This record gives sequence, structure tokens and C-alpha cells, in this order.
Amino acid sequence: MGIAKEQEQLEEYLKTPFQIEKYKGNAWFQLSEAEREVFALEYEDMRELAAVHTLYFCAIGISEEIETSRIDSLKKELPWLTEMMTDPQEWKKFAALFGIPNRKAAAFFYKHEFWETRNDLAVYADEQKQ
Repeated sequence: MGIAKEQEQLEEYLKTPFQIEKYKGNAWFQLSEAEREVFALEYEDMRELAAVHTLYFCAIGISEEIETSRIDSLKKELPWLTEMMTDPQEWKKFAALFGIPNRKAAAFFYKHEFWETRNDLAVYADEQKQ
């Protein structure tokens, strides 16, 4: 499928009606009021950010929500993707392919990282996960 097709698919998806209530809350793809304030993101940002982030997590092998053939095409075009490792610079580079500005991509990266920490999903090198 490749990056051009993924970009087209995202454009089509973003033409569908926006449902703000879907993006209010405490899930990884939602915003709480506190997160809106801290990360300077808006509910309207979350649909695009969540869609691209899902694609990114699949491309680096953390998630398997998207068909393997689509991911294989992306990996061929984007050999710089780091398997099983999230990196803010790499994420911003990936997000930029979809027109997401660096500031917004960085805000989402750290919002997601803190969401993982709050939900006890993050493991740090100096901690042992039980």
C-alpha cells in the first residue's frame, strides 16, 4: 500500500463527521480537561493524531491492529523506523509525513507517554515490572 496510500486513506477518514464526545475522556486517544490544558491539544486534533499514532505503533511492531501487508509496505518505504522502540524524534518524523506539525506531534507523544505511566503500562530501566 505504501505511504501515499496511507496519506490518502487518512484524508478520506478525516472527511467523515467528527464526533467530539468520542475524544473526551481518559483513554490514550482521548483528552481530559487537564491534558487539554497541559499539552495544548484540542479534541479536534485527536482523531488525526490517534489514527496516525495507531499506524506508527503498527509500523514499529508494538500493535497489530492493521493488516500486515499495509505495514510491510510502510516498512519498505521507511527503513528508518525502529522496531519496538518509541522515540519522540522518530514519531515526529513519521507524523510529519501526514502533515502533523512537530509541536502537535510532540505534545501527543508526551501525552501518550504519561498516559502509559499513569496506567502502569510503562516500564523504566531502573524499575522491575512484576
